[in-house]
Amino acid sequence: MPHTLARRLALAGFMAFAPGALFPLGGYPGDEESARVLFQKLDQANTSEDMVAAAGRIKAELLVVLASDDERTNVGWPAYEEALKAAGVTYRMLQPAATLHGFNNDTTPRCSWAAAAEAWGEALALFNRTLRG
Repeated sequence: MPHTLARRLALAGFMAFAPGALFPLGGYPGDEESARVLFQKLDQANTSEDMVAAAGRIKAELLVVLASDDERTNVGWPAYEEALKAAGVTYRMLQPAATLHGFNNDTTPRCSWAAAAEAWGEALALFNRTLRG
């Protein structure tokens, strides 16, 4: 999914960088079942550590978008939020109701078009306000 959002941002006139948790295993394999298998092979502690460590290098305002029903991702939010606070990062959390992991990915059956449109609109508003003035 990160590459999908990076492409959308590029089409909207922004430069985008899209890290993904599956990068150490070769990246997203192109289908959900293969991705599920790869996610099980990830070293969860290292993956969490990498994501939390990234917070210390963030200086820009963030829009954090999480699904409402995503135990695997949401369990790491408190530690990530603390790292953002410790780094003095300005952020806002958007967590649309009744959404599953990948709700913003139009290549999966979990896509929620309404929630994805809301997140996309919020992201573009943030970028237009902070990057384009």
